[in-house]
Order: sequence, then C-alpha cells, then structure tokens
Amino acid sequence: MIFGTRSNYMMKYQKAKAKLVEYNTPAEEYPHFAFNSNELSLPTTYVISKYAEAIIENNEADIKEFEPLLSRAAQYYDAAFNSKDRQEYDADFLLSGAAAYFLSSDFGSSKVLTRKLYYDFEDKNYKPQLLLLNIYAYLLLQKKLSYVKVTDTCSKINNAFLDCFEKGTEASALKSHLTDYRQEVYENDDPDEVFFVDVLVASIHKAIENSSWLLLPAYSDVSLDGWEEYLKTKDSIKMLWPAQRLVAEKGVLRGENAIVQLPTGVGKTKSIDLIIRAAFFSERANTAMVVAPLRALCNEITTDMHKSFRDVATINQFSDVLQNDFLALFGSDAEKQILVCTPEKLSYIIHHQPDILDAIDLFLFDEGHMFDDGGRGVTYELLVTHIRNELTDNQQLVLLSAVLPNSNEIKEWLFQGKGVLATDSNILSTPKSIGFVSAHSDIHFYTDDPHNEDYYVPRVLQVSELERRPRERNPRHFPDLSSSIDIAIYNAMKLCHNGGVAIYIGLQRSMKTVFNRLIELSERGLNFSAFTATSNSEELNKIKKHLEDYYGAEHYYTKACSLGILPHSSNIPNGIKLAVESAVKNGYVPCVVCTSTLAQGVNIPIKYLLVTSIHIGQELIKARNFQNLIGRTARSGIYTEGSIIITDPKIYDGRTMGRGRYVWRDCISLFDPNSSEKCSSSILSLVKNLEVDYDTIYKGTGIAKYILQNFDNPNINS
Repeated sequence: MIFGTRSNYMMKYQKAKAKLVEYNTPAEEYPHFAFNSNELSLPTTYVISKYAEAIIENNEADIKEFEPLLSRAAQYYDAAFNSKDRQEYDADFLLSGAAAYFLSSDFGSSKVLTRKLYYDFEDKNYKPQLLLLNIYAYLLLQKKLSYVKVTDTCSKINNAFLDCFEKGTEASALKSHLTDYRQEVYENDDPDEVFFVDVLVASIHKAIENSSWLLLPAYSDVSLDGWEEYLKTKDSIKMLWPAQRLVAEKGVLRGENAIVQLPTGVGKTKSIDLIIRAAFFSERANTAMVVAPLRALCNEITTDMHKSFRDVATINQFSDVLQNDFLALFGSDAEKQILVCTPEKLSYIIHHQPDILDAIDLFLFDEGHMFDDGGRGVTYELLVTHIRNELTDNQQLVLLSAVLPNSNEIKEWLFQGKGVLATDSNILSTPKSIGFVSAHSDIHFYTDDPHNEDYYVPRVLQVSELERRPRERNPRHFPDLSSSIDIAIYNAMKLCHNGGVAIYIGLQRSMKTVFNRLIELSERGLNFSAFTATSNSEELNKIKKHLEDYYGAEHYYTKACSLGILPHSSNIPNGIKLAVESAVKNGYVPCVVCTSTLAQGVNIPIKYLLVTSIHIGQELIKARNFQNLIGRTARSGIYTEGSIIITDPKIYDGRTMGRGRYVWRDCISLFDPNSSEKCSSSILSLVKNLEVDYDTIYKGTGIAKYILQNFDNPNINS
C-alpha cells in the first residue's frame, strides 16, 4: 500500500508541524517525531503522476486505484508548505498541492493554493509549470497571466484553451496541441517537466469534462445559443463543481422539483444561481422567489443575487415589517425579477393577496431543515405545505439544506414521489481539524477519527499576571485555565493573524459576560494588539460609530469594538449586523463573538471556530445544528482546512473519569454526521403522544380530538 501505517504517521506529523507554525510554537518546543515526514514527497508525487497518466490514457483500473489517494497527497503538500521547514520548495509544494486538489475535484482548495502561488511565480523559468498555473488561474481565479513567456507550442495550447472556455469551440485542436507538447517535453527528459506536463494534460482533460459550455446545454432545456452570452462573460462559471454538476444531472436545471441536500461550503450559492438562470433562459420563469428563515441570510442572498443578476433581473428584498410593501413589485413591468424574503413575510403576503402565488414561477427555500425549529419551524412548514398544494405543473419548487439526514423522507412528503433528491455522500466539505484544550496548556487534535488523537500542540496556554485594581491583594491571571471563555479569547489572540476567528457561545445572555470580560482584561493591561494589528482601523471606527449611536459610548459592544472584536447575534439591529458581516467577510476585523446565528446559514469566512460550550443552557446542542455550525469554518475557495477548538478543558481532561466519560462521548458524537437528528414536523409534534412517565402515556390523537371538540368551550381550564 502506498499509504500504510508508517505513511499515515508521517502525514500526521506533517500536519502537526503546520499546526505548530500556526501557533508560533518555538522549534525547540516541538514534540519528538518518530518518522521523517519529508519522506512522503516521493509516494505523493507517484500518486499524482500515476493518476495523471491514467487520465491521459483513459486507464480505468489505475483511475480507480489512485483517485482515492489524491486528497491525501494534496493535504501533504498543503501541510508541507504551511510547516515552513523547506521553504526553497514552496512553489513546487503549492503547485503540486493545487494539482492534486484539482484532479480530485476539490476545486475550492485548489483555488486557495493557486491564489497563494499566483503572485510568486513570475520570475520562474519553468515551462509546463507556468502554463499549468495559467490554466488554474483562469479557471479558478478568473485571471489571465500576462507575464508568461513560453514556447510556440505553449502559446498554441494557451490560445486553444481560451477558445474552448471563452468561445465554446471544440477541444480537438487543444488536445492535439497537448499531445505534441507532451511528446516535446518527454524528449527533453527533464523529470520535473515530465511530471508537470502530465499534470497539465490531465488537468485540461478534467476541465473539459466539467466545462460549462458542455454540461449546461446538456442538462437544461436551454440550447448552447441560449447560454452563450452568459458563458462569454468574465464572471460566468467556467466549470461545474461536483455539487453543481450533481444538481444539473438530477434534472433541476430542467425544472424538476427537488430536495438539494449537500454539505455547507461546496457551492450551494452557485447552484442557486444556475437554477434561477436556467429557469430564466428557458422562459419557464419570469419571477423567482428565494425564501430564507433569517434576515441575515436574506441580506446575504440579496447581495449575491445583485452580483450575479444585476444585468439580467431586478432584485428586491422584502422587509420583515408586516405591511403591504409588496404590491408594486408584483405589478411592475420588469421582465425578470428575483424576490427575497423570510417565511413570515411571505406568509403575510399570501394571506393578504393569495393570487400572488400565481405570479411566482420558481420557489427556492433555503435552510429547509428548520421545519422543526419551534415557532419559526411551524410557519416555515405551513408555508411550504401550502405552496406545495397550490403548485402547478408550470411552477418549480426547490428546497435546500446542508443537514437533512432524512432527505428522502422529506422528498416523499413534499413531492409525493414526483420530485428528485440531489445528494451525494462523496461530496464533502473542506476538512476540519478538531482540537480539545487541556488545562495542562496543550491542545490535542483529531482529524479523521475523533476517537484516536492525531497530534498535539504543546504549551499553547501561557498564563500571565494581570494588573490589580486598587485594594486588590490577590493576583489575577489570564487566561484562567478553568474558564472556557478566557481560553477562547487567548486562542483567538494567538490565531487571528492566520484567518478569521469566531468565538461561539450557546446563549444570547452570555454575550454580556464575554464582552465584559474583554473590557476587564483591557482595563487590567492585557495587550490586544493582536486583534487591532490585523484590523482595518478606518472600517473599525465606522462600525464603532454605529454601535455608539445605537448603544452609547459606554456600552460593552462599543468598547470592545475598539479592541478589534465585534458581536453577531439575533438581538443586534439589522444595520449593525450587516456592517459586522461585511467587516468579517472583507477581512477588516479578525474576530467575532457569535451565537447560533452563525449555525443558521450566515456565511462569514472563518478559519477557526472556538466553541466555549457544547450545551445550550442545560441541554446538549443538537448534533444537526452543531454540524451546521462547524460547516461555517473554512469556506471552499478561501481556506483548505478549518479548525474547531473546544475550549472547555473539563471535556478533554475528564474524558476517562466518572461523568466526564459521558460528556466526552456526547461531545465526540456531535462531530459524527451520522448522528444528526432527523428533520421532523413542528406541527406533528403538537399532536404526538405525551409521555408523562413510564406508565402514563396520552395518545396524541386523543389530545388533538379533545382540543378540537372543546376549542370554543369557555369552561375548559387553560
């Protein structure tokens, strides 16, 4: 086996080195590594080379053998670059990693490494490498490299490639030039060039196979002529990523009613884009309605729609205010329009103008798993049920969710056997490393198996003494190793220079606790320059002004803003929330303290999620909500790995003792996608059996019958 036990340990060691660099751990404090992870360079190169050769020669047996190993090879080169112990090879590591990710169809991670390499390759004199980078930059970054100096054959390849992806011409000329160039490189007998020319040819084959010019006309009711104008634009989708290809293959672009159940961060937004665009281009729809259960998510969808459809359709987002601000929109003369609103607002609209449903051709419901989310879930479920009952053959309904374990059941209920289910367990979100803080100052990481530790980062937590207030005799220290909030703040300070950090708390009322602690630490002399140095001071001052206008200068949100830390929760005014989301998305602010709003669909790009508690009050967080929460880390195309760190040291340190064993078991189960609860009916829960104790059970049908029979009886006690 190419990746046996020894190689698996080497892979863990390489990832451990990268993690040590993230934490700025001094080299003298590195743990002892039993094997030299650098030895993995040869087998990983072999894997990529053999797979590329198999693609070129259409060798199905070798494709099947080496394809599962590509992601491991990609992760090795990614970690080798991040570990910074062989920086003279960084360009090769990045390009090899980008190639392995690309060939394994992980286009988002390939995009991340390509972006890192893009500005660092100008003076290199490699020929296949530059051409390969040129191809990746075009497909993934929508950029053309103006400085590439290549041979005539390379120029022919470059021009033929652009003809295929900008004009939709046949690929026969391109493939012919590739064959000639490969032969030319093989004759030169340079090992590096031989390796990269095979990767180049295989990558172009992969790109052609997933080309939008080829797939969109094939899987929609729109001809190539209908797609052509869009595909020639700079911002068009050049290739269909696995999630988008799945949606297309299932017939959703042809108007099939569908449940789309795919992990967070695999291209759902682009899938929505294509569904709407196909409906518009085929003349099946003039009006599309996107429904999302959170205002913050509606804001985000509206922004995305403006970027994608600004020249194609008018985009309007309804306010949540229960007023008739919708009549003019439905009566407008706009040929195409996209409407965005919450379930509550759409229910209000339908109640006041029922025939409005006839004017909507395409319904898209996001975060469909929230059917069983208490009161909001009832509204959502009733709305979807009502629309389903009124749906005509000329209208389309698509429900999307990242966490819907019983998606097939939902499909049968919603479409009564007529719709399709677009889901694939092989489409995975960006990898996550799972860290547990110990009171002994270490962080223990798990990746593939949450029951077996991969590696640890030693002595992360360095306790320091804080300034005392007048009349205080006892010393004060930070971090308090018994406080999950202190440990989260400390880790945020250590990590924010690497990427966005979110400190997650389970309850809204805990926001005040966290922010007051931040202010106290500042007043006691703790240096917060780690946050302010990675913030945009101008943008931070603008947000502080908003906070000050609304809350006042002495409010804990306003004061903490000066430290480079912002809040995000459902209780924050919508305008401020939008400003916070924009600041985090654009990298103006490195750290946000948030509640479950992060878990419910708001896509702010974070690399680290610091979880202060796995409980909401006294109850364990739902596995489904936790899966959605951790899915917000490491957005595809922004990061190649995310980290979830549990900052309550009692969970790790008590995992082998007494009640701690059960807490550890519960915590580990949250990371297992198979443990997610099924999406149930909020309405059905009202009439389910009521279990008082082991012996006393009231039948739900009896309860419902009693309520209906006595609904108008004033003598019934409340």
